[in-house]
Amino acid sequence: MTEDRRATGGSIRVGAFVLDPRSGELRGEAGRLTLSAQPLQVLLALVERPGELVTRDELRQRLWPADTYVDFEHGLNAIIKRLRDALGDSADTPRYIETVPRRGYRLVAAVDRGEPAPGEPRPEPSASLPELAALPGPGPAPLPAHAAAPSSGSTRPPKGMAVVVASILAALALGTAAYVVYVRTAQAAFTEAPRPTAHD
Repeated sequence: MTEDRRATGGSIRVGAFVLDPRSGELRGEAGRLTLSAQPLQVLLALVERPGELVTRDELRQRLWPADTYVDFEHGLNAIIKRLRDALGDSADTPRYIETVPRRGYRLVAAVDRGEPAPGEPRPEPSASLPELAALPGPGPAPLPAHAAAPSSGSTRPPKGMAVVVASILAALALGTAAYVVYVRTAQAAFTEAPRPTAHD
């Protein structure tokens, strides 16, 4: 990977974005924003295991202590939506966060930890992500990270996704054509119908 695309100073490159895990700042082409605590915790959980399933239960344990009563399903869905909005991502055509129905989520974007900042120790190749316990936010301290080799850098969707998209586009085209034929047939029937005449 070229140096200009690398994240530096403890930052993590996630697809087209650079994440500072300490501040929660997410930088991209459109500018920078600071993620709130819960979306940041979800993104960090996904970054720790790129390409792997992170279950909804793992995220619940990371976000809320065991004695906290929340509408977990609604709460987690809202957090994922906010995170996708920040990344410019979509559940229908994911470039970052893929939903695994009823199970959890998977980070599908390339991840690059980059180089440490001056004065920071250089991690071993199998080192984990920086300790995240000092991050502000609710819930228990994050679990230790698991190291993962950077992916090949490709953020293209799987080939099966292309078939699904092509099928949807074909169905839309066919539906549009059928609608146009229906409207024209209805208009022709209306204009050809005899008009009632007034009798004296």
